[in-house]
Amino acid sequence: MKKIKHKKALKMGFTLVELLVVISIIALLLAVLIPAMSKAKEAARTVVCLTNMKSYSLASAMYANDNGNSFPSEFFLYSYRTIYPKMGKNVVYIPRACRWHYSKDTPDGSMWPYFKDKNVHICPTFKGYAFAGGPSICPNPNHDAALNDLFEPMFSYSMNAALVVSESEVYLNGPTTTKDGLNWKRQGRAPKLLDVKRPADCMLFAEENVGWAVAKGVRPAKNYPDDTTYIYSRSVLNDNLLVIENGKNCSDNIATFHKVSTSNKSQGYGDCVFVDGHIKSVWGRPGGTPAFMEYGLPYKGYEAIWR
Repeated sequence: MKKIKHKKALKMGFTLVELLVVISIIALLLAVLIPAMSKAKEAARTVVCLTNMKSYSLASAMYANDNGNSFPSEFFLYSYRTIYPKMGKNVVYIPRACRWHYSKDTPDGSMWPYFKDKNVHICPTFKGYAFAGGPSICPNPNHDAALNDLFEPMFSYSMNAALVVSESEVYLNGPTTTKDGLNWKRQGRAPKLLDVKRPADCMLFAEENVGWAVAKGVRPAKNYPDDTTYIYSRSVLNDNLLVIENGKNCSDNIATFHKVSTSNKSQGYGDCVFVDGHIKSVWGRPGGTPAFMEYGLPYKGYEAIWR
């Protein structure tokens, strides 16, 4: 009788082959589902980022409406405190390239009244890369280790430097006294909203990379197959100003981390909002003449005063 029960028990269990088949099926399902879940998460992050940029577009329009159709002043978006750290009492000095991750900063820049939520200043994907790199990704060689405990990514969007109004040399009485009407290079009047003749082609804000620059030879630009003539960026995020220089290696660059895997983070796309308010992801074509001509110019001929 006991022998019969034992045989029945064996029939109710799994054979080794059946167990291996089940494990293989589970592994196959995980292999299919995990990438899909990762893509879904990134898609959700991208939606948040695009929504943030729409907030920037609306805030800029309201700012221009209240300020004679002018664009905001340079290094303005997040805080005046870290831009001018030595001008107040009991203010900790923050190295320039560390401003974006100083958690004690207060959002009080010139556009802040037009935002209701400080979280609109940062893309979740950028934040993930920033935390993965940690304080060591700060490009400033004078980075103070004491700031490590204050590491908290605060912003990731930068404004096209061709549009900003320069600050005056002396910062004394607050934001309302700093605008002088010149462009960022102080080489002529800064464009106003109505001066932008390429509103659908001139970016207003764009994302930047954090922790890595994009070297030459990654991928030839469209319509520029000879990669040896194309200059890529050597700069990474360190402020709210995106300077696309005309053929210079020091140029900032549009982000390259969207719509690609982490291993290909130098070959992807960055989200941009243009002066006319539309938002799109563009190939993070960094630095050099092609990017400047395509995304940076408010009107034809502006590059003549931007060299």
